[in-house]
Amino acid sequence: MRSMRMARRGVFAAGAAVALSATAGCTVFSSSRTTRTETVAAPPPTDPMDNLISMTRLHYLRLQAGASLGGAAAKLEPLAKDRLEHLKRLLAEQARTNRSTPAPATQAGQTVAPPASAAAAISSAVDDASVAQVAFTDQIANVSRYRAALFASIAACLATHRTVLAPS
Repeated sequence: MRSMRMARRGVFAAGAAVALSATAGCTVFSSSRTTRTETVAAPPPTDPMDNLISMTRLHYLRLQAGASLGGAAAKLEPLAKDRLEHLKRLLAEQARTNRSTPAPATQAGQTVAPPASAAAAISSAVDDASVAQVAFTDQIANVSRYRAALFASIAACLATHRTVLAPS
């Protein structure tokens, strides 16, 4: 009786070993006896300038459209001037590193529809400043020292925009 119990345990142990080997891919029928790991180099980091320039251009156009409403939205005009200056500096930096002629800060015919009200324009400007501040801050660690200083300067200016636009 005891030998039968031992034999049964041996059969179960052998069955478990075969199942484990088959699960791991180690069978008599497998073609490869070695495991090979293939590594692929990570793609080079993408330049954030195109996205940041596009975002800055859009925010500038929105600020301009909002400021055109007048009234309470008139305080958007100096902020639009700041964003235009940011756009010019970003384009100059892109041209410096790409050794090409910078594109104009705004192309003719580029406009956005004015917001429905001054309150909507101000709310949109606050949201745009928040998004842009995060975008520029997130890129500081990924770029050269010069660009990091430029991005930090723009992010600080955007923080002041948010303060100026905060309800009083």
